[in-house]
Amino acid sequence: MVTVVFQFRPVPLPGGRGHMSILFNSMRSGHVGRGRSDRIGDLRMRSVSRFARPLCLSAAAAGLILGAASPAAAADPENVGWLYTETHSGAVFFDADLAGYPSYEKITVCDNLTDGRGIEAYLEGNDPFEPEAVVGYYFQDPSHDGQCRSWATNYFADGKSVFVKVCEYWGDNRANCHWASGVA
Repeated sequence: MVTVVFQFRPVPLPGGRGHMSILFNSMRSGHVGRGRSDRIGDLRMRSVSRFARPLCLSAAAAGLILGAASPAAAADPENVGWLYTETHSGAVFFDADLAGYPSYEKITVCDNLTDGRGIEAYLEGNDPFEPEAVVGYYFQDPSHDGQCRSWATNYFADGKSVFVKVCEYWGDNRANCHWASGVA
């Protein structure tokens, strides 16, 4: 008698297109009887009748074909907007999709208070050229001089989550931090 075991296990698809895989094993066992199940390790094996076997195989094949053919939809860009420090002494703006420049993100950091402290933003997300790799960037506006600092390029992979943190800084010290997340 042939016993068929289906085990669903999340596995990343090539190109970062989501997760889904069906692990399919076929095992021979002479002692498994109809309606009886045996426990081997953590898998529970059940016998499958001759009529159900082709149906199960067809369903598994269809699931693999449809699962691989339909890539996971990337999330739409999501700005963080103005994210202020806890004391509102400064802020960062994460623009997830800079108008006129597809795939570009713009980061603007502003120090709004003359207090001897600057404002630092830290952003972390997936590398646009190696989506499985994580990259992080620091951006600083060191003084309240009436001007914000801005940077724009393709920092992060499109459709992936971006962590944004803003803090006051002076020397090696960080304080009054606030964080949020967006989508590149």
